[in-house]
Amino acid sequence: MSRKKDTNQWWAMYKGDEFIDMGTLEYLSKKYHVRKDTIRFYSTPTYKKRNHKNGLITFKV
Repeated sequence: MSRKKDTNQWWAMYKGDEFIDMGTLEYLSKKYHVRKDTIRFYSTPTYKKRNHKNGLITFKV
């Protein structure tokens, strides 16, 4: 996956079933004070397997 393409992509962020925010990786990382890689990690199967019922989850829109 090319990371250059990710900079213009929109991501949706949820905590459990509740919608939190939507924006680019740069916007979300600045607003929530985390790295862009962290936002990407929230969308991986590995993170989802860790049984985060109320954890943050992101989806590429």
